[in-house]
Amino acid sequence: KKKKKKQNPPVSKNKTEETETSRKAEAEANSCQNTDTSHQDEKTSQQAEEQLRKEVDWCVNQLELGLRTQKPTPKQAEEALRAIRTLRSDKAPLVRKRQLMRAMFGDYRKKMQEELCRELKLMETAAKSARIVELKGSIRKKNGQFIRKCLGACRKSQGSAESPAESHRTLNTGLFNVTTPQEEFRFNFF
Repeated sequence: KKKKKKQNPPVSKNKTEETETSRKAEAEANSCQNTDTSHQDEKTSQQAEEQLRKEVDWCVNQLELGLRTQKPTPKQAEEALRAIRTLRSDKAPLVRKRQLMRAMFGDYRKKMQEELCRELKLMETAAKSARIVELKGSIRKKNGQFIRKCLGACRKSQGSAESPAESHRTLNTGLFNVTTPQEEFRFNFF
């Protein structure tokens, strides 16, 4: 028994052109979608890098804090310093850093979240307990001092008020007028 091959029905020229144009349209649509996903991939990769940097920074800070506040044995201090060096290294692979952070801190992400919550609660309580005290008008007026920048008109009026017969020179440096004597400064040791 011989099997007969299925013969494809003849395709017209119009249908061939339609399939080619539809393929091109699909390819263009896919390329547009790929650029959208590539932008999304870039964003997610940037977010992942930022999250990794935060995690590494937190772990390094915890290790440094432990070295400063606690009294570690020489072996513990050496391990902590080695871990800090590895975490800060750009050449160390990501997997190694994550293994090290997991070994040193356990579930470091959960601990980071707990610390953040504690800090937020402390900030909220500090904000609630803060008091705003209004000063009396007389106290405000005594302690307040307002300095206005002298403009060109102000300089002209000051220049006309001074007489040329004065024995002091005046240096005008914008905000301040510095008056210096004409004599040179000398130490009087005798």
